[in-house]
Amino acid sequence: MARCSAGSARSRASKHSYLSTGSRAHHESRSRTADTRAEGEPMANRLVSVDESNLFPPTVMEALDGRYGAYMPAGSNGVVGDGTTDDSTALNSLLTVAAAAGLPVRLDPKSTVLVAANPIMVPTGTRLYLNGARIKSALPNTGSRLVIVQNATNVIIDGEGGSIDGNKAAFTPATEQRHNVHIVGATNVTVRDLLTFNAKGDGIYVGDQTNGAARDVYLENVVSDQNWRQGLSISHVSGFTATHCDFTNTAGTDPQAGVDIEPNVGNVVCENIRFFGCTMKGNAHFGFLVAIQTNPTVKQGDILLCGCDIVGNGAAGDGAGGGIRLIGVTDFTMLGGSVRGNTGPGVVMNGTAAMANVNLDDVAIELNTQHGISVAVAVAALSIVSCAIRSNSQQGSGLYDGINMTPSAAMASPKVQGNSVTGSHRYAITTGANVSGLQLIGNDYSGFVTGATNLLDSISTRVEVDSNSISFGPRAFFYGASGSTSPVVSVRQDGDSSDRVNILADGRVTLGSGAASSDVVLQRSSAGVWGMTTGNAFRVPSFTTATRPAASSIPAGGSIYDSTLGKPIWSTGSQWRDAAGTVV
Repeated sequence: MARCSAGSARSRASKHSYLSTGSRAHHESRSRTADTRAEGEPMANRLVSVDESNLFPPTVMEALDGRYGAYMPAGSNGVVGDGTTDDSTALNSLLTVAAAAGLPVRLDPKSTVLVAANPIMVPTGTRLYLNGARIKSALPNTGSRLVIVQNATNVIIDGEGGSIDGNKAAFTPATEQRHNVHIVGATNVTVRDLLTFNAKGDGIYVGDQTNGAARDVYLENVVSDQNWRQGLSISHVSGFTATHCDFTNTAGTDPQAGVDIEPNVGNVVCENIRFFGCTMKGNAHFGFLVAIQTNPTVKQGDILLCGCDIVGNGAAGDGAGGGIRLIGVTDFTMLGGSVRGNTGPGVVMNGTAAMANVNLDDVAIELNTQHGISVAVAVAALSIVSCAIRSNSQQGSGLYDGINMTPSAAMASPKVQGNSVTGSHRYAITTGANVSGLQLIGNDYSGFVTGATNLLDSISTRVEVDSNSISFGPRAFFYGASGSTSPVVSVRQDGDSSDRVNILADGRVTLGSGAASSDVVLQRSSAGVWGMTTGNAFRVPSFTTATRPAASSIPAGGSIYDSTLGKPIWSTGSQWRDAAGTVV
């Protein structure tokens, strides 16, 4: 079974030990700054105590910060932090000076830095430590976005348990653009150990179509909660990783998703996007939404969810939500994790654009109110492998399927392998006539309401192997018989509702029309004896004497019925004779 590791997100030796602590435990256990200078002592003598084993990521500058303790304290450099004074100008000035000097900025603990006149513009080289403080938006904030990282490089924003508060209640006019953290055209940006909440837009927005791609953006232990439009939007990025982040409780204006990956135009790259151990929960519509442009001219796709949980979304209950929605995506993989308890489908693939290379591997898809997996659009190279699809159709027992694969256009060779589909589904799996080359391999079905399968795809191209049967197109099914009356081989044609031929384990052969159950039975009654069961009859060809074939054309022993004579006759290879041996 495939596995993915959060350590693959960035090649750093300390990553696993850091991630194992969890964000809040890490906040509590991480060594805090110890101000050891005497009153009035120069800042250069300030020492900082840091547990260096927890430095993450261990960049050279951060290591120097921790070892030598040089930083610029906000409170001593004009940032009041009382929650009423507008600190936007002072903090912007401090960040500019600190970046030029190569020094980090640390906010005063428990302070509230109010941002009103201007947004915070983060320059190249910034290392901003919130130290548990809060940055809060206030009217009028004419720049709309609260913290902007634009065309900057090598930026670290470390909440250290602090927060960025969009103060959405203060902005009554309808809007969706007041993002808390806005990262555009920037490279090598890390945001970690931070709560971003209450945005009258997105908790975090990455990339746009005017500033160039954001590159190498990392979110670590970030919680994005109770935002108006999205917990996280990704529009134009090459290289993005979120590790142990939560995107929760989005509600306000559409799309109202936990995460929305949605390039605004077709010529902006949106690729190499990774989520490790993240949670999307309680959002009004979908927990995870991908909406790719139709026929993009550059790469838009290459998305991985590893060990993520998509839980309890569709909270608005308006029929527009669910777990995961994929539109037009190419190269999407979900490996491990769960899609659980969402109001709507668990995973839905729809829209108008065809998709390709979609993989669901080892995912628990359960207790969603509609289909567990719904495929309404053609997906080339769809793979559903080793998933536990349990008790969906919670909206009404027997109304929805575990897997519903009924695309609107032709779809070839989907693979459904090694899945367990159980619980109150209408069918474990339903397929439509546009599906061909379906591979059903080693799946287990139980607990369904109407039937195990409702397969309307092309029989002639289907390959089916379950716990006791194998079928290969065209039309033949091979079984490991479980009893003397069980079939060993069955044959159907496309459109048949019943078998045309069955060879049973006890040696009988049953024949039918394909439209009804088998109605003729041949059997081996003993060694060397082949016969028919009671109620069945064998019919030989019928001819008049004038139209019957020449006896020389029929092998000896061949029989016909002469309707002129009213009796069967047999060929000797040269003559026709009746049962008494008389030449006729």
